[in-house]
Amino acid sequence: SGLYAEIHPWWKKLYDQVMLSEQYKTIPELLNTSPLTIIAIVLVGIGIYFFFHRSKDKWYVDVPLRGYIQPWQTALTLAVLSTLSYISVGMPLGITTTYAKIASMLENIALPGHVAQVTFFNSLPLDLVHPQSGALMKGGAGPDFDMIWLIQFPLIVGVVLGSFFSSLLIGEFKIHRNIPGKQLLMAFIGGIILALGSRMTPGCNVWHLMGGLPILAIQSILFTIGIIPGAWLGSKILKTIILSS
Repeated sequence: SGLYAEIHPWWKKLYDQVMLSEQYKTIPELLNTSPLTIIAIVLVGIGIYFFFHRSKDKWYVDVPLRGYIQPWQTALTLAVLSTLSYISVGMPLGITTTYAKIASMLENIALPGHVAQVTFFNSLPLDLVHPQSGALMKGGAGPDFDMIWLIQFPLIVGVVLGSFFSSLLIGEFKIHRNIPGKQLLMAFIGGIILALGSRMTPGCNVWHLMGGLPILAIQSILFTIGIIPGAWLGSKILKTIILSS
């Protein structure tokens, strides 16, 4: 995320050149129709699909793993959490801007003058009025404890602590010391690609799948279309390079 901040001006120029549309951000806007109409059509199609799976006893996936949560239960839980985020904060769940903020905080310790000049660290992607309280909410990737930090950092902590306590509950927590060098290298490269991708999109899978997709954002639909072959390719790399060692 810190690396992206350095190339942001270049990426912004490229982004402006390849932008499909600045006027239409969602499918309902593109088709000039009510969101309820599109959502109703989508719900009917998905409803038929789920009813078919339930009638064929495919609602539950038989997986012999401790702590496994059924996909429909996971989806329902995430949907409730995402809805609560919209109601309480006025925006979907997200974490990537705070990753960039942490990078700027660390960089600010050694190079405060440089951080002050980086365009990305001085931008304010969050600038809105809270729908319930009317409070002004502002924040960005700069080294400040602003509304971005207040909203996203607790989610990052929750992801880490949730994973930690889940592993404890099912007895799988373990500190690994002798990690293969190939695995460390792949994790490092993958982390860089993931960080750059999440800033360039902009947004991570949490933001697009739980935030943009429910409102039929064109950007999030394209993200979803791209993540399917990407996940397939990633699984092949995982099996042939990492697990093979």
